[in-house]
Amino acid sequence: GVMNKENHLLIEKLIRGLSHELKNPLTTMTGYAQLLGMDTSNIELRNKSREMIIQQVDRIDRMLEGLYKIFSMKSGGLEPVPLMECLEEVRRELENCCPCSIAIKDIKKPARVNADPVLLKKMVMAITGGFDWANNTGVSAVLEEYSDAGRHGFKVTFIGCDFSDLESDSFYLPYVSKKNYTIGTELYEASVIAQLLDWDFKLIVEGKTTGFGVLC
Repeated sequence: GVMNKENHLLIEKLIRGLSHELKNPLTTMTGYAQLLGMDTSNIELRNKSREMIIQQVDRIDRMLEGLYKIFSMKSGGLEPVPLMECLEEVRRELENCCPCSIAIKDIKKPARVNADPVLLKKMVMAITGGFDWANNTGVSAVLEEYSDAGRHGFKVTFIGCDFSDLESDSFYLPYVSKKNYTIGTELYEASVIAQLLDWDFKLIVEGKTTGFGVLC
């Protein structure tokens, strides 16, 4: 069949993000390769150039390996999981290991969702822990229950951070969220997990706050 316009635009955005990410290491490699071509008698320069080129090749390899690892994830099976307990567990873990500000808002009922507990925790960790807290001081996040169209789940809302470059149809693509996330593949990881669990993962923009909603 013919590719529809929506898929065409998504592929275009994906390629744009990937090529932008690959350009830095490739530019560095080109620069050092040119230096090698100009002066091969300088042993120190030769060794430094070779070292830098290998380093950048490794960087590209790690990047592709990371993406492959994400889309190769599998579920270990579903079971009823206490949703808010899982969110609280992730929040506590994060508070102990990074300078973040995450609050849990009014939990009315201890809802259980059908999930792979390991993947659920991984998903919450990707959305909250993957955020670049170190370079976004003054930003806080709220974890809360979220319902829409008869489905129940959770929402992560970031306060004091600009996500205006994200679009609802492509926010989860690799490296699209690089401005606010440490690696840039965290939301992609969350979207792959949502796919495995048959959940909806969406971008929610309300005034000046941006949230990521998950409906189970």
